[in-house]
Amino acid sequence: SEQFDRVGTLTRGTDVTITGRTADSQWFFIDTDGGRWVAARAIQVTESRTNIPVRAASPTPSVSAATSPTTPTTPTVTPAPTQAANLPDFVPTNAIVIDGGARLRVTVANVSTNAFNGTLVVSAAGVGANPGSKAFSVSIGANAAVTVDFDLDPPVTTPKSAEVRVDPDNAIKESSKANNGATFPINPPAEPPSLSITQAVVQGANIGVTIVNSGGELKSTTVTVQLTFGGGSTLTTPVSVALAKGQSVAVTVSRPAPSGPATLVLLINGSAASGTYPFTLP
Repeated sequence: SEQFDRVGTLTRGTDVTITGRTADSQWFFIDTDGGRWVAARAIQVTESRTNIPVRAASPTPSVSAATSPTTPTTPTVTPAPTQAANLPDFVPTNAIVIDGGARLRVTVANVSTNAFNGTLVVSAAGVGANPGSKAFSVSIGANAAVTVDFDLDPPVTTPKSAEVRVDPDNAIKESSKANNGATFPINPPAEPPSLSITQAVVQGANIGVTIVNSGGELKSTTVTVQLTFGGGSTLTTPVSVALAKGQSVAVTVSRPAPSGPATLVLLINGSAASGTYPFTLP
């Protein structure tokens, strides 16, 4: 109990071997100074607590040589419970960048059969999260998950690693603390294509249209060239194009009969994929 005098100290980062625990897993018995009890929240275990045998918390009385029993007694070990009652178990399961690399979205799962309602703290390091930790009120059901976003300054533009930890201050009792941290590879988002029309040349009954991609790679995609003329009439021509950054392609569309002002625009899935290109039909 912390109500008693301190009998020793441990230096942060020291490796110890846990040889026992209390039935409620709140205290560990470690192989230091002949055996010491340490509050469990001060220790980060590397395997499931259920693998650690339960040990009687009371000290063994001193026995003088004159009264020492000739036959040593064997302590009784209580089987470890599979999970502490009514406790959650938080695990960071994913981390990705969104909004063009300006935000980090972390997914936290509660892998326990017990729900949690309260304040949860999540920290993220290695990617420029500002602030580096967030406290937020959550309601996580059994085997459910929530997400939390971190602003990144500067945005991610090169591959990084996000070091995520749930409840970094060990303020919440869980059935396991061994799975509260994880490291995720973070890659910058792919640059989207940026299409534009740079030329429209009338060639008899056709119009030669030059399409340029100044953004990220455009894989083979059906692009619709929409021609507007005569005060609102339109003609559409679907073409399949694939363009790397900096590449251009020339496509041909039919020329309508009326002369006068006209415009061209590119559409992908019905949405504008370029600016409007004005020209004149002779």
